[in-house]
Amino acid sequence: MKNYKIIADPRVKLDLQDAMEFLKSKRKDLDSKFLSDYKKRLSILKTSPFFEIRYDIIRCLPLETFKYMIHFTVNEQTKIVHIYGVISTYLNPEEYWLKHTK
Repeated sequence: MKNYKIIADPRVKLDLQDAMEFLKSKRKDLDSKFLSDYKKRLSILKTSPFFEIRYDIIRCLPLETFKYMIHFTVNEQTKIVHIYGVISTYLNPEEYWLKHTK
């Protein structure tokens, strides 16, 4: 089975930085644990990205340890997973997307 290529919007880097800064303010090592959790989930997306569709065509995969979800689409023809955001489950996704798509 061919692996999927992961493409992330520039916004994802900012999402990760925001989350890591917040978590580091809570406890020194949480930022590196968060990044490790995220990378483990990327490995899963590379091989089997067909998780629940939550919003129209947007799929979501929760991180294992942290209360964040990866929001993404899958293109089966091109074998590309496109990540649009990594969002805290405490946030309203609609408000997040309105704020970040202006």
